[in-house]
Amino acid sequence: TPPESVFDLQMPEGTHFCNLFKGCDILGELDYNVRTPAILVVGAGSAGLMAALELKNGGAQVAMIEKRGAGAFIRNNVLALDPMIMKKLETTGISTDLFSDMDDLPHYDNVTHWKKACLKGGEGAELKQDNVNCLKGEGGKTSSQFGFIRTKCLEQKLYDKVQSENIPVLSFTEFVGMAIDEAVAGHKHYAILRGARGRSEGQESPFLNQHEVIVNVDGIVMAVGSSVLQQDRQEFRKWYFVKKTCTSEALEAEHNTDCPEWLRAAHANQKIIKAMETQATKQWPSKSLEASDMMIVHKRVQQETESPVAAGFFKHQELIFNEVKGGTPAGFEGLPAATDVEDLESTEALLVGVRDGDNQVCKNWVRKGADDFEHKWEDLQKAEEQWPIEKEEGWQQANTNMVENCKNVLKEDQKFTKKFLWNLEYHGTKKQSYAMTGLFIPLKDREKSWTQVRRNHAWKNVEGTFEDLSDAYRGKNWLGNQASKDIQQLRLFPNKCLVYVSVGLSNEKAKELMTWTDNEVVNTDAEQSVEHKKKKCIEAATQAKGCDSQATHAAEYDCNFMDSYYEVPPSCDFIAMGSSQEQCKTEVGRKQIAFLNKAAEESGLIIEGAGLVKGMGGFHTHFNINIFKLGPAPTTKEPLFLLGDAAHGPNFLSGCGVVGGQDDSAAVGHYARWLLHTDGEGWPDKDNAWKCTVDMLKVVQNLVFERSCKYSECHEHEELSFAAGLPVHSVQGDARYQGKDTKGIAIQMKSDCGAFMDKIGP
Repeated sequence: TPPESVFDLQMPEGTHFCNLFKGCDILGELDYNVRTPAILVVGAGSAGLMAALELKNGGAQVAMIEKRGAGAFIRNNVLALDPMIMKKLETTGISTDLFSDMDDLPHYDNVTHWKKACLKGGEGAELKQDNVNCLKGEGGKTSSQFGFIRTKCLEQKLYDKVQSENIPVLSFTEFVGMAIDEAVAGHKHYAILRGARGRSEGQESPFLNQHEVIVNVDGIVMAVGSSVLQQDRQEFRKWYFVKKTCTSEALEAEHNTDCPEWLRAAHANQKIIKAMETQATKQWPSKSLEASDMMIVHKRVQQETESPVAAGFFKHQELIFNEVKGGTPAGFEGLPAATDVEDLESTEALLVGVRDGDNQVCKNWVRKGADDFEHKWEDLQKAEEQWPIEKEEGWQQANTNMVENCKNVLKEDQKFTKKFLWNLEYHGTKKQSYAMTGLFIPLKDREKSWTQVRRNHAWKNVEGTFEDLSDAYRGKNWLGNQASKDIQQLRLFPNKCLVYVSVGLSNEKAKELMTWTDNEVVNTDAEQSVEHKKKKCIEAATQAKGCDSQATHAAEYDCNFMDSYYEVPPSCDFIAMGSSQEQCKTEVGRKQIAFLNKAAEESGLIIEGAGLVKGMGGFHTHFNINIFKLGPAPTTKEPLFLLGDAAHGPNFLSGCGVVGGQDDSAAVGHYARWLLHTDGEGWPDKDNAWKCTVDMLKVVQNLVFERSCKYSECHEHEELSFAAGLPVHSVQGDARYQGKDTKGIAIQMKSDCGAFMDKIGP
């Protein structure tokens, strides 16, 4: 019998997730004469570390990068691990001394007793997150073999294992894009890396002096969390290899083959736009353009280094850029002139990309989809400038040449834009959910065992009673139902040194906990400001230049997240800075802490004299949850794979951690195993290896999405198969998924990839 997975109930009847996905493979010591393919893992959290171990076991040459300092783990939230993951951790030796049976977790008599046991430095030590120890057997394990472990404790164990496997991990190194060489059959792919400094003396990337480099890889695994979507935190761009003989003169010359056709077409379209603007002394309305109103820029690729910067890492090639703008290396505007040939002597090739006209780099387009022609044309006709298309009745019929020229400009812009899209499916639910978390000192009622204190229940907070999260709640949208204001989703996970409490809030309760009840005027202003904020959101989205801009219809859709309870509270935000705002924050914070204390106390924790762990930097949180799905790989088949919360997060309401049932890491491990044997009889070729890996990730993504939505109201916008009595939900993405639900994709994957799966294990 295979180990249980949290996904088994969602799989086709008679199918175990572990068997279908080979998710319970033993990660043993395998001896490969040549380690290939080359795979880069971006992000050294739990998902990235687990993926690196899977890839190494699959025969890949693996290297990791981390934007922060790798190995400095401080997060004390708890991951829930299903029996399948627990078995995997056991077979790799990672779980040794990591878990205790739930009722073997210790009982502390008082706070002083706890401090002596759990704080570095004992009872006199400063109380902060990184001062709380991970003791031997820190995590709790149930009789059904589910495990609960603080993130920092698991990550440290995973990191130790990665180091013992001699997998190089570079700190303060950022992944900022992919370079594609289309001249090579099947395309050649490179990761673009940027060096940075840490906050302390001596903390810096080995690439700091070069600023940016590229490394040739067969795959990039991104495990960077939900910040992948945030423009101000991450930067992901596409660049293309171009011959260094592709000069500005070559770009203009007829029948010249040094420059790729797409670049020649884009340049010609920009010239047409500029000529029209010059003739009319007006600027083209930018809302209808996505890439053609941006600068074409280039960077210069140098020869490959003779040796890597760290043992086991990939050899790199330095990028020469123009100057640093806003802390970011900016490329040279346009293409080099023929007279620059001497400057290009050491250059192997050019990398061509786009950036905004204000000389700032173009940020990521991760969730940007190509606007269709119809909407671009609609935006152009609505332009306030009434140029180049005028709004007078009959004007278009009388100016057919101008109309056709404008349509051609938009079509060429559409083609140019597609070159720089990541082609990742994106979908976010329109409704928001809210949650709170808190870290507690593990003091419990002596009459209760830790098994009785642990919770995964619906909490009726007025009555002080608990009910199992059964089908009476699954899919019933009680969190979004006004009649269920006083029913919350409560999870409480004890470890030896901390107890993690999380509450999925009903929308009504969330609003109450974020409102300053003593100031009705402020609350009214806050409610009225929603429409104003939505309008401002649309304006900002459509008026931004280049990468960050959106077409009007797309902005209106995205800004509709303002509906429901999104950014109405906390009411403190609508008060001018000063004593009133501080008073508001104090009261709201006190109200939230009291509610968390009530949840913990009714579960069996002793609160008086203990309660929430203060002074730990975020001892309690209150946050909104925007559940989203971001395609696990580009539909254009670039070997970029998104794992964990980067593809399906945050998944807070699902109750499973990154390596707790969401077995993304097995998929990329299989990708390495398949690529290692592409020449072998019966093994998949490169395209099928990519396809089967993506299908696995797609199924996992949708399984997580279903679990995340099963108690909240997002099923009103995405019909879910896991919610009892509801139709199956629609699956977006690649054409081969159309008309199929999650189970349908799993069955198709078994049919298409079953023989390849059989090659990698019993």
